[in-house]
Amino acid sequence: MTRYFGFFVFAWCAALPVGAAAQTTTPGANSQLSKLPVAAASNDTLPNYDSNSLRVESRGQALTILRGINGPVVAETGIFHSLDLTRVVAPSENAIREAREFNRNYRPGMLATAIGGLLVGVAFAFDINSDPNWAITAGEVTGAALAIYGSRRLDISYRALSKSIWWYNRDLRK
Repeated sequence: MTRYFGFFVFAWCAALPVGAAAQTTTPGANSQLSKLPVAAASNDTLPNYDSNSLRVESRGQALTILRGINGPVVAETGIFHSLDLTRVVAPSENAIREAREFNRNYRPGMLATAIGGLLVGVAFAFDINSDPNWAITAGEVTGAALAIYGSRRLDISYRALSKSIWWYNRDLRK
């Protein structure tokens, strides 16, 4: 019984972060991958909307924020590194509020999801190779709970990222 439960929980927890990141767009063929410093410009210095609007691309668990249609990479985030989104969306007050929500939830969510998935994987490996016992079951349940908690925090952070980018783009001059 616990072997099937462990497999189900492991497979479910492994798929959670992928679903949370799926709400961003997929990368285009013409996107540049050069890292450039964040340019926090005020609305007075922005020449036009098309060259300064922000967009988000997703590459697995890594998120890339690009400026303009074929513009430079403004910020990147991945499994074990985060970004300061407030610097990217600095001119817009509403975008900064949502960026703080992203910064508050992204790192703990990613860490909890990774630790929970690792704990479920280790407990599942022990479950396959030994007799069922309470320690293995507790590891599976604890790891699943930690992964669920982390994926919830990631979902909140991705939602805040979308809102922050929307507010930033809304406040640009057209």
